[in-house]
Amino acid sequence: MKTKFVFMAFSFLGFCLIFSFSRDLWTLFQKEKEIEKSQLKLEQLKLENEELQTQLEYVQSQAFIESQAREKLGMAREEETVLMLPENLGRFEGLGKVKEEEENLPNWQKWWKLFF
Repeated sequence: MKTKFVFMAFSFLGFCLIFSFSRDLWTLFQKEKEIEKSQLKLEQLKLENEELQTQLEYVQSQAFIESQAREKLGMAREEETVLMLPENLGRFEGLGKVKEEEENLPNWQKWWKLFF
């Protein structure tokens, strides 16, 4: 009976150790997955940081400032001339094509389009 009790105690102790080790291994694998995810996120953030750094360098450059002054403010250098076109220029673009088509029409159709 004493040997049976000792055997049961060692069996219970062995079962507890196996359960504890398996639980520790499971948490270790979970932590490794978290580390991998964190490393991937770190790499993505590094790439984003590099892109933002290059964008910052471009925004601070003289070329960007000059292009913004030209496009947004309508400014120019001293030796340049600024030409301002009307905003509704798009509706005048097709006028030349219409006249070419009208030249090929018979005279009575030209009069018809003129009045109707």
